[in-house]
Amino acid sequence: MASKVDPGQPGHNPTIIAMIVFAPYADRLWVSTLLAATVIYGIAVDWKTRK
Repeated sequence: MASKVDPGQPGHNPTIIAMIVFAPYADRLWVSTLLAATVIYGIAVDWKTRK
């Protein structure tokens, strides 16, 4: 049975996974834009859950 991950504990953040998946394609403008939007969204969600 898996334990609950509390904010501040290490875990598999979807933003980090997206960065790893899309990093090889970052030379294309649209992929760079998508990656930036994903990162900003992940930071905003993480910040909101920590409040």
